Amino acid sequence: MGKHLHLFRRGSVFYWRCRVPGLSTSIDILQLSLRSGLRAEACMIARKLTVESDRMFDDLTRNLISVEDARTWLSHVIT
Repeated sequence: MGKHLHLFRRGSVFYWRCRVPGLSTSIDILQLSLRSGLRAEACMIARKLTVESDRMFDDLTRNLISVEDARTWLSHVIT
């Protein structure tokens, strides 16, 4: 199984982390616990989050939603 770009393991739990693209010099990072210690399950959830985040980043860059709204949106993908 290949390496997933946004998948990180901290202790026994996997996390999905992605830098929010923007036009300013500040760096916003979205990080969500995948609530799984199983790599195969975490990979599937991470792929879903990556697809959904790509759809959402357009709204973020146009300031239609906040980073906190984006985090809430993506947390619904996990549950």
